[in-house]
Amino acid sequence: MQKIFIGFLIGVFLVGIFWFFYGRPGIKDVRRDLNEVHAAYEQVQQALDSVTVDNTGFAGDFAELNSANGSALIRSDTIEEGLADHQSELGLAVFKMDELERLNISLIRLGRDFGDDAFDLRRFGETYGTNE
Repeated sequence: MQKIFIGFLIGVFLVGIFWFFYGRPGIKDVRRDLNEVHAAYEQVQQALDSVTVDNTGFAGDFAELNSANGSALIRSDTIEEGLADHQSELGLAVFKMDELERLNISLIRLGRDFGDDAFDLRRFGETYGTNE
């Protein structure tokens, strides 16, 4: 058991020495990684700046849409008011047209009755004229 433990300690020691000379990052590797992280950080900041600009443009577009929606609602209310006025006028016009139709039918009947009476008077005149 002691031999296994001592072998394990020697193995750990050898791996540590090997890592110290060949595995650990050198100052050049650390600086390269730091430069890569700095470049990635700058890209992230540029992306955030462009997102902020896009967000400002989006907010402006949203504000324009909101104002356009408000003006559309005002126009819609105005149109509805105008339609209400026209609907009342159309209802009155329909009522007047119904009344005009009834008057027209009455005039047609009066004209027909007048024509019948005129025909009867002609017949009566012809009969009376021949009897004289």
